[in-house]
Amino acid sequence: MTVALALVLLLVLAVIAWGVGQAGLMRFLKSEERLERTVFALALGLGTLAYLVLALGLLKLARPTFLWGAAGTVGALALALVRPQLTWRKPKSEESGLGALLIAAGFGLVGLATLFGTLMPPTQWDELAYHLAVPKVFLREGRIFYIPYDHHSNFPFTLQMLYLLMLSAGSVLGAKLVHSLCGLLLVLAVAAFCKRHFGGGGAVAAGVLLASPLVLWEATTAYIDLGSALFVWLGFHALVNATEPPPAPREAGEGVAKRGEGWLLLSALCMGFALGTKATVLGFWGLCLLGILGWNLITERKWARETLSHAALWGSVSLGVGAIWYVKSWLFAGNPVYPFGYSVLGGRYWSAQNAAQYAAEQSKFGFGKGLGSLLLSPVRVSFEHFFAPPAGRAWSFTEQAMSGIDLGFVWLLALIPAALVVKKLPRPAVYAGLFAGGIWAFWFLTMQQGRYLIPALPCFAVVAGGAFSVSSKPIRAGMAALITLGVGWSVWSVSTARLDRVPDLIAACESINAGASSTEKVALFDEVRGYYLNREYVWAQPDHAEGLIPWDSYKNADDWLLDFKKRGYTVFLCGPSGGDDGRRWRQLFAEALSGDKIILTESFGRFKVYRVP
Repeated sequence: MTVALALVLLLVLAVIAWGVGQAGLMRFLKSEERLERTVFALALGLGTLAYLVLALGLLKLARPTFLWGAAGTVGALALALVRPQLTWRKPKSEESGLGALLIAAGFGLVGLATLFGTLMPPTQWDELAYHLAVPKVFLREGRIFYIPYDHHSNFPFTLQMLYLLMLSAGSVLGAKLVHSLCGLLLVLAVAAFCKRHFGGGGAVAAGVLLASPLVLWEATTAYIDLGSALFVWLGFHALVNATEPPPAPREAGEGVAKRGEGWLLLSALCMGFALGTKATVLGFWGLCLLGILGWNLITERKWARETLSHAALWGSVSLGVGAIWYVKSWLFAGNPVYPFGYSVLGGRYWSAQNAAQYAAEQSKFGFGKGLGSLLLSPVRVSFEHFFAPPAGRAWSFTEQAMSGIDLGFVWLLALIPAALVVKKLPRPAVYAGLFAGGIWAFWFLTMQQGRYLIPALPCFAVVAGGAFSVSSKPIRAGMAALITLGVGWSVWSVSTARLDRVPDLIAACESINAGASSTEKVALFDEVRGYYLNREYVWAQPDHAEGLIPWDSYKNADDWLLDFKKRGYTVFLCGPSGGDDGRRWRQLFAEALSGDKIILTESFGRFKVYRVP
């Protein structure tokens, strides 16, 4: 029943999003490509619905009736609007017969393998700490509000708004399926791009993405990287479409603007939604803006009169759409990119010590910033689980690398044919390669986590698709064999990986839910994964919110516990100790424990539950 509910909710959400997106596309363009139009429509609809949920949450209407009522009403109006105007042409498939059947069967098997992982309960760290936990807190309160102990709650949260919508219907699996849908749309988007610009290579481009274990694994989680990559790619995709030669005179009046300007505006909307998924997208936004400003100079060796107006239109619309989240963070936390840039921008419940600790944790990922590290990074991130991390660093690039979940090798090997036919590569493939290079450079100079490279993968996939479209039959056969092998290896890697399993944490949370009254609150120590708690909780350590709890002002353990009782925190959930860091709270906790001022009620492996008598 739980799985059936999740699938039904996903279908309902997809239909509503498609209708909303189709209504929006009517104002921009009339693409004849069914696949391309469908992908853009669904993505636009999902972004619009996320912003609708945000608006209702800020209005303190984050309740199932209001959320689904509003979504259903908007969807019904949109579907009624677009139905009389839909005109479909029979799609021209680049594959036919047995080849098309084999491709469809292969992708179907990959989808089933991914679906199995998606329909498992969430266990990953970021899911339980904030991707799902924060929307659950919002839903419990019926509103979107400032959560001082969790700095992640001030990140751009477009995807998490859709998770909130699914959670409001009682389906955490539905929330995970939203991210799976984003992954599917990303695969279809690169195939549609290749079909439009190359007339072939779409299956190859899609296969490059599916051959990445990291992409497949992400599709089984309620993370947000695939959603971010989807909107980034569609922003770039539409921007490239806008550079096509102008349409014939009889086609020039599509919607409110010419087709090229329509694609430009559509690109801005998609990039705006991308800015609403992750602050790092600001770097990709800057790359695209530079591309618009330099486009005519690079391609035609002259300045075009409309360059500034196009750049201003694209930049203002994209920033206007994405800025909502940064304004929210500024109003809530006093810093639009909280908690980053603390030394300049400041921020509530943060400190120089917190900022330094946060930066130190992030700097542990990767292999450093030197030239040698840059040159070796493609190989290291592709075969990450074969490398030992340098001393003092986290496991190279990706948290899941030790389980074989890395970027994969297919994208890298698939670029070899592109190098062989580089002079014949279609221009759109070259543009994608340049954009991928910019993303890689930005990633290398910032935080080197493997999943932060996912936005570059669609670009590399398109380069491979472009190379396939102009290569000889032997090279095509080799690429097809490589991708088939890579997809199989990717599925095997994800299905056999031993990732986070948290039965002890879940058992501890369920014990608290059963034993604590509805008015009791829970304080978390050395643990932040509170999703499975059904009681109000706080991350009690000052590492997360300096000054939220006045640890340094407590005279002794009795003074601390008296204050916690007044605040309602009478149950403590403690994870594995991070060691004695000399902080005041650890001293008080040890004093209370030695004096029997707090009582250990239950232990679940490395997790302990205490109660204040």
